[in-house]
Amino acid sequence: MKLSSLACLLVLVSLPLAAGCAGGGAASDKDVVGDSVASDQLDPEVQGDVGVADGGDTGGPWSCANLPPLPVEVSSLPGFTGAEDFAFDDKGRVVSVDTDGSLVRQTIDGGKKLWVPNIGSDAAGVRFLPGGDLMVNSVGTGGLLRVTPEGGYSTVVSGLRYPNGIEVDLEGFVYVSEHDAGRIRRVDPDTGDFSIIAEGLFNPNGLTFSPDYQTLYCGSFGGGVVYAVDRDDAGGWAPVRLFARTPGAPTDDCETRAENDECVSLGGWPGVCAYYGEALMCAPRGPCDGKVEGDDCELWGSAGTCLDLEGLLDCVPDTGCEGKAEGDDCDAWGAPGVCTLNGDLLECIQKLPCEGKGEGDDCNSYGTPGTCQTINDYFDCVPKDPCEGKAEGDDCLSWGSAGKCQLFDGILQCQPKVPCQDAAPGEVCDNYGVPGACVDLNGYLECLGTTSCTGKQAGDPCDDGGWYPLDGNSPKKNEMGGGYTCEAHDGALVCVYRDPCYGKEVGDACPASGNPGLCKNYDGYLACEAVYPCDSLQEGNVCWVGPYSGLCLSNNGYLDCLDPSFCADLAEGDACNVWGVEGKCTQRAGHLLCLAKGDPGTTGGLDGIGVDTCGNLYVTEYVLGLVWRFPPAGSVDSSKAELVLTTGASWIPNVHWGSGLGGWDPNVMYVMNRDNGSLFALEVGVPTKALPYPPTPDLTQER
Repeated sequence: MKLSSLACLLVLVSLPLAAGCAGGGAASDKDVVGDSVASDQLDPEVQGDVGVADGGDTGGPWSCANLPPLPVEVSSLPGFTGAEDFAFDDKGRVVSVDTDGSLVRQTIDGGKKLWVPNIGSDAAGVRFLPGGDLMVNSVGTGGLLRVTPEGGYSTVVSGLRYPNGIEVDLEGFVYVSEHDAGRIRRVDPDTGDFSIIAEGLFNPNGLTFSPDYQTLYCGSFGGGVVYAVDRDDAGGWAPVRLFARTPGAPTDDCETRAENDECVSLGGWPGVCAYYGEALMCAPRGPCDGKVEGDDCELWGSAGTCLDLEGLLDCVPDTGCEGKAEGDDCDAWGAPGVCTLNGDLLECIQKLPCEGKGEGDDCNSYGTPGTCQTINDYFDCVPKDPCEGKAEGDDCLSWGSAGKCQLFDGILQCQPKVPCQDAAPGEVCDNYGVPGACVDLNGYLECLGTTSCTGKQAGDPCDDGGWYPLDGNSPKKNEMGGGYTCEAHDGALVCVYRDPCYGKEVGDACPASGNPGLCKNYDGYLACEAVYPCDSLQEGNVCWVGPYSGLCLSNNGYLDCLDPSFCADLAEGDACNVWGVEGKCTQRAGHLLCLAKGDPGTTGGLDGIGVDTCGNLYVTEYVLGLVWRFPPAGSVDSSKAELVLTTGASWIPNVHWGSGLGGWDPNVMYVMNRDNGSLFALEVGVPTKALPYPPTPDLTQER
């Protein structure tokens, strides 16, 4: 049975988490909130500094009226996975997906244990159900997965369009934002039944509930706004409203239009102007809006058909089997395929090279002749040995390239010839179709191009045989600032690449991607490192870009030399011009700056989102590395957004408070730093709202 009483919800928020509100019968994940766990019940490896974990004064003194001043104190914990999302389990361990795509548990010191291998590296959201199962968003498969404590998992819902944000309410229902569909689903994790509670959102991402679980918040990735969806008096959901806007958030063309007018959404998609509360915004149209099942549609530039998938009319890309029957031949992305029924969908599946053949039959694997063989219980096309029946030194073909049969550990293998193999210095060679000469530059013979140096002298610029076109009369510079020059070696004039620090010493000036740089020693290798105007300076210091002065201000996660004068006498949001480029006046680090259109400073990539027990909302802004705070009432006026922290990291995709277990401080907010696999610890001074899991002490009572 589900918890349907509002009184029950409020009791759970204000009292230590209990085993449920309704008596009688066996409880499921949708009606059980776990019991508290005492510190002496924890595994020794995860106890840490837990405090009193039986409902006592674990959180320490705090007050909603006396929050720490901003920006907050921050520290960093190394050794974590750098995952898109994580969650705390009932023993105070961080649960996340590592770089191998496996679900792991980690203690506060980074100690890691495997839970579920190979669940997928593209998990974009993880949350625990009240009973201890874990829900996982799988972006690659479009599935919502349910993982048991024993490590088994199953798909609850499939066909999700980039499932990203995830949240669980106190009743055990799961909420999933679909980034590519602009909607939020409410899912019953036991049955897979769902309903759509919000549509017309721009790139919906992170999800979190208000402390009373009556409002669901959703951040917009690229829109710079936070949406809110409220429960209505009838137990349903009210229309979406705009809750907050971050500084630098872009605006769409509904500012100058009326409701129901045609418009172009922030992502460039056609839409219609609609009210989100009191704000008129462009709601992107779905590819099947206004259509019926069977109509043509277009999804991300690919032709498709509107199909009813589990009660939703979605645009399904054409499969290559339109007008065909099961078993018919088809074209699978340029390879022979067969129409195969996958659920209710007829898809073109590529034929396997040995399909319909027997052991020992000839086959062709991606252009390479082979033989059908069973290896490790798998029947496949095994490429034929190019040295079969040949002797050492005989010619052979290795993946279409000329080679020689050579013995390695007693096995005759076809080794591709290198362009200057068995050649003499100065001898003519061919490097992937580019004529060259064999020269000794680094202790071995290398085939370097000669064509672009024909008729030139040593020191002239060259283009390496057409690979790097000339830029005027100077050598073409690659992204590191190096260039190509004709040099005489072994009697031939060849085109040689030299990096910016060739022939220089440590500390010498060099060009670095168009910026001034200095030559530095990296493990014995001299490389050019860019020197930026604010290097060795502090926030607010005067800096110079050429003849122009500015201030060192935080932008895109680092100190940039920016000039506030471009927005003098202008207001936030006003159009401006920076060095001839159109932009918009945007608040950054207490200054009004002219950020050019397309600058990451104007994108508002909101990702992580969370609420403290006082009702304040926190969001992380991707790329910029910023963390913002909004009051419980929200703030559509972006100038009222409070900057909690400039992290200096570009990948900060989540927000979670310590559980009070395993050494994780309940008054500290933890944010994953995907740049280097660490956790930022932000001392926000208050705990989060009551959670259905893990079973923690009551941390919601103001001290």
